[in-house]
Amino acid sequence: MNMFIRSHPRFKIDAQKARATLRAARVVASDETDVRIEGTNAYHCVFHRKDAVVHQPDYSRAARVVSGCPIAI
Repeated sequence: MNMFIRSHPRFKIDAQKARATLRAARVVASDETDVRIEGTNAYHCVFHRKDAVVHQPDYSRAARVVSGCPIAI
């Protein structure tokens, strides 16, 4: 766990770069699948293009998942 905590700032920088790349894209592909988070049914949304991927887990399939995602325009 300590390794994940120490590496978080670096991953945050890369995640911001991926979101910026997707924001600039004319077309973004997306997909969703079921996932379990802490024993509860949830959804895993993926937004991607050839050079960037953003994973967005959430307990809901509501539009707020996409509109609340940092890549939404």
